[in-house]
Amino acid sequence: MRTFSVNNTSFSYDSYLVDFSYLSPISWLASQDIYPKVYWKDKHTKTTHMALGSLLCYSNIPHIDQTEDIDLHFFGGIHFPESAWEEEFPSTQFWLPRFELVQTNDKITLTVHFINQSPDPLIFRELKSESPIEQVTPCVKISHLPSWAEWKRNVEHVLSVKDLEKIVLARQTQFTTTPAWPLLQALEKKAETATCFAFQFSKDSTFLGATPETLFHRKRNVVFSEAIAGTRPRGINEDELAHELKSSSKDNREFNLVKKFIEQALLPLSNQLNWQEDQILRATFVQHLTNRATAILAPDCTDQTLLAALHPTPAVCGTPTQEALKLLKSLEPFQRGWYSGAIGWLGTQGADIAVGIRSALITNSYLKVFAGAGIVRGSNPLKEWEELEAKTASFCRILL
Repeated sequence: MRTFSVNNTSFSYDSYLVDFSYLSPISWLASQDIYPKVYWKDKHTKTTHMALGSLLCYSNIPHIDQTEDIDLHFFGGIHFPESAWEEEFPSTQFWLPRFELVQTNDKITLTVHFINQSPDPLIFRELKSESPIEQVTPCVKISHLPSWAEWKRNVEHVLSVKDLEKIVLARQTQFTTTPAWPLLQALEKKAETATCFAFQFSKDSTFLGATPETLFHRKRNVVFSEAIAGTRPRGINEDELAHELKSSSKDNREFNLVKKFIEQALLPLSNQLNWQEDQILRATFVQHLTNRATAILAPDCTDQTLLAALHPTPAVCGTPTQEALKLLKSLEPFQRGWYSGAIGWLGTQGADIAVGIRSALITNSYLKVFAGAGIVRGSNPLKEWEELEAKTASFCRILL
């Protein structure tokens, strides 16, 4: 057996590996009744992870020793600060699954993990055969929280606050409910530039989405983080709108605040940091300004340190951070939970953590779709409301 360590505790490890010639990932995952379930398709590598069950579970951010011998992934997330879902989801949790299916371009491999025990082939009896997936049930839009009148009042209020450079106000739109996995399948078909994800802790609650924003992606000591800000719709005249976005002083000011935050967070933790050229990121219905900072981490830098430095970024919170958080706590009429939180996996050879935006929470009773807009000097309440509509279009086109 091999060994690895988490939080200075050593574990012995063994595994079973089974290769598949074909499998439909979302249908296979939806067919299983082992929880928690995770679906994770990384937008950078296009690698898909499907995880079932929990062998080791932590209610904080675990420190996982790096090793070349074992490639393990602890899936989980961290809620937006001071805004947690108390009932549906844990505030912070990371866990090592029992079963993990990984799909690359030409290979599908199922790994069964065993901790401090010998492999048992009878474990495969817990898995079910893949069944056809359900259809998305058409939904009815119930309400916005805040309403348009409340949104307008909030935007005007935060624009009057001195020394607040930016704040990201969010909106929750509630619908009647629909099955989670068909919705994810429909989202993924049009989300080529997004990381598609779903976290399901029980049959009754799922957090899913297609996020364009990577908080950080680490491979050994090389890490990159993405700055994303500014929004324009896609479709008719999208090239003209992209040019307008690149030329907008308001949007570039917002964009530079995010870049400055990332640089100030990563520079003390690294030996070298470089930015690429600013670009336009084209998502399904909207486009953004984007750039990527790559850093060579200092030897003692951990994923815990990276998360503490980067979460939450001004792209989902604002700046100065503490002032923005205090104002959001008093203004926002709902709990963000894992929306705009840090989600993904931490591992023995790297990490992939995204920002939980363009997302929804689904239960047996309701479906809540979340969106946010950055408010800076020059923001207009109506235009920011229209931005929320554009950001939720991926869901609305499927649900309504």
